[in-house]
Amino acid sequence: LLQVSQPHAYKIPVVDRLQENETVRDLLVVDLAGTLLRTNSFSRFVVWFAMRSIRRGRWRDFYGIASQVVSRKMRCQPHAETKRHIMELSSDSLSEADFVAFAHTLRRWIRVKVTDLIRSHMARGGGGLMATAAPAEYAAPLAAITGIESLIASERSVCGGEYRECKGEEKLRRVRGFCAARGMRIAAVVTDHYDDLPLMKCSDRVVLVSPSRKTL
Repeated sequence: LLQVSQPHAYKIPVVDRLQENETVRDLLVVDLAGTLLRTNSFSRFVVWFAMRSIRRGRWRDFYGIASQVVSRKMRCQPHAETKRHIMELSSDSLSEADFVAFAHTLRRWIRVKVTDLIRSHMARGGGGLMATAAPAEYAAPLAAITGIESLIASERSVCGGEYRECKGEEKLRRVRGFCAARGMRIAAVVTDHYDDLPLMKCSDRVVLVSPSRKTL
């Protein structure tokens, strides 16, 4: 299940805002879909949201979701645009309690070996960060459920209203900012996907979870 790669030659620079008597805390960064979870959380959310819309008689929401899915399947728009539109629909229809309820439905797909790895790292004094392209609305309660202390996720309103997925170089930029603000270093990255290559190059240790052939 878990494959540990050799350490990379690339190192994240020690943040220069630390005082001489302070130590740099080791951060373990974990991805969500395909890594912490054995499934794609956003695909599950779309189905869950559509079914809840039907049960509540919110047909406009249901047809809005369906139109976005069809547009994506026909490659009329990128994945990030589909995600943005669906999350805008959800913001008008779902409460915080709804997002928490959905997060609990994801518990059945949690990889226990990954959560054990995170908890072991945190028990030794390290930090844990979930960094994911999934929407923050349900990623936040899921991080709380799994005991991960911090979260970086995709949000509807960042950079002046532009929706920017937390993946690739954007994820690395935000993780580095997180580290700089807290006096931490990227000690380990747990992922399944090649999209996290920029982040992997800045980590001492990489743990690949059921990686695809392309990732390897």
